[in-house]
Amino acid sequence: MIKNLNLDDQNFDLIVENARKAIRKYAPYWTDENAHDPGITMIELFAWLKEMLQYYMDQTTEPLEYQFLKLFGIQRDFGSPAEVIAKVMHISDVETLPHKTQFSKGRFTFETQKAYVLDPANICDILLDYEGHPKSIYNVIDNGLTVYPFGPDSVVGSSFYIQFDAPHVPDQIYELYFQVYEAYEVKRNPIRRVQLERGFSPLGTIHCTYKTEAGEWEPIEIIADETFGLIQSGLVTYKIPSSGTPSSEGFQIRAELVSADYDVPPRVIDVFNRIVKLKQTETEPTLYFDATGFPNQVIELPFEEIYYPSIDLEVYDAELDEWQKWRAVDALYEAGKEDMCYTYEPEIHSLRFGDQKNGRIPTKGLNVIRVNHLEKSLLDLGNIAVDELTSETSSVVLKSLTYAVGGRGIKTLEQMKSELYDQMNHTQVAVTEADYERILKNTPGLMIEKTKCLPLYRPGLQDYPNKLVDNEVSVLVVPYGLGAQNRLNKAYIQNLKNEIEKYRMITTEVHILNPVYYDIDVYLELKSTLDHELMAKRVIKTIRTYYQNDFGQDISKSQFYKLLTDIQGVEKINSIRLSCLQPLSKSKLGDLEIPPYGIGYLNHIEVVWLED
Repeated sequence: MIKNLNLDDQNFDLIVENARKAIRKYAPYWTDENAHDPGITMIELFAWLKEMLQYYMDQTTEPLEYQFLKLFGIQRDFGSPAEVIAKVMHISDVETLPHKTQFSKGRFTFETQKAYVLDPANICDILLDYEGHPKSIYNVIDNGLTVYPFGPDSVVGSSFYIQFDAPHVPDQIYELYFQVYEAYEVKRNPIRRVQLERGFSPLGTIHCTYKTEAGEWEPIEIIADETFGLIQSGLVTYKIPSSGTPSSEGFQIRAELVSADYDVPPRVIDVFNRIVKLKQTETEPTLYFDATGFPNQVIELPFEEIYYPSIDLEVYDAELDEWQKWRAVDALYEAGKEDMCYTYEPEIHSLRFGDQKNGRIPTKGLNVIRVNHLEKSLLDLGNIAVDELTSETSSVVLKSLTYAVGGRGIKTLEQMKSELYDQMNHTQVAVTEADYERILKNTPGLMIEKTKCLPLYRPGLQDYPNKLVDNEVSVLVVPYGLGAQNRLNKAYIQNLKNEIEKYRMITTEVHILNPVYYDIDVYLELKSTLDHELMAKRVIKTIRTYYQNDFGQDISKSQFYKLLTDIQGVEKINSIRLSCLQPLSKSKLGDLEIPPYGIGYLNHIEVVWLED
């Protein structure tokens, strides 16, 4: 750890005293060291200057601290408004919502982030076809039940259809919001846009077509799919090609499953059209300010709740007779003397300009600084539950499909320092076993139940860990699934490899492996005076509920003795026998020894009741 240097470690009296002691060494002829001596007066003067200078040298100002943090990659964060996805309620004709149309919920204002042309067409039916014939399930969804669009087994070739009561317009952008069931025991790791740029292998490929006037099926152009093949809730943005001729009656969209490597089959709660995305912002009219012509001018903005990155500022240049755009910078002392820039000072709700050494000074004048665009926002306070949104400028009524989420407050200097400490403690390269296990368990888009790293192991190596190989690491991964013995598929393995490659040391080869599942049969001889059939069910249920086994954990009889003694009604345990069809070593006590790359799985439990 870098030592914290204290540059202000001497006070005035100590500086004077040290100087007095040095007189005999450097000026032995100087004999009068009393306060009336002019030399002592000079020493005291320079001692005062030294004390003052070392005080300032020991100070670290906030702008300087921000620059230090920037060197470590910690950028200033001025927050972000909350976002909400809403559905347009019933409309009878085409409606338009201009960019920045404002909707409100109490004291919270939300704005559209683009212009919308709202088609009155409604979804009138949803049909599934994974058993050879289409079946309407629209009423099922309306009643609050979930459906499997490709069936509970996600069979390739299965389809589902969305039917509208009016045709789509070619070359017009449409959006559907799919609400996907996600309440599983293991949460799916979120997928972020930056992670997509590094590559994400989809767990399912869906081919979308629409029905033409001639009754044929033609491809739809998918612009964006936030659901990534219906593995999470999100928007699907699409359009009919300009050359398309959609059917005028019973217009349908078909989604066909082309490939499937799902962990759990897609399960849809509902589908909505006429979707609007809003942010918790409120755009203000243009603001004008005077320029003083002095260095480091500060203009105070008339609001406290500001989303600073939204600011668009211009300064009038009288010589050129034009408004010039000025840009925001993190720190003015990075700027040149002619740079047209300013910096945010959110602590005092202000903007600061340069001093003609670091950043240009706006030319003096009345109303020569204008803020063309500024959005107010409550930032993290805008993360609220929203129901219905109304507008004073539009008759459209919106009903939210999600909470307003994603609002983030302005980061303080202390929060940025804390982020730096976390980053320094966060592993950038996989070194330890815990590094490999954590990184792979958090792979974007996947649902990982557990991981286990085996250092210096390669597939097929015998007598591990007594025998080891250099520069190789194997990681066992158990994906989440609805089955009992879940295994990795091709898409999972590819995504895991992509993720670990970002952290892998060049000299280390990493293997991603399924664990070897060992099917264990348990034979119990017990005694009970209660109903034997009822007790057998209780015993089996208790064992399957509470029995847990991990990678390389031996199957010991003591585990079952502990569970059985806690079951009310079991009076005597005569014997417990364990067996496995796969070859396994046994201890002297009859326990099964599971290798490090294996997991024991209870296959069959047989209970035999002893009579008196």
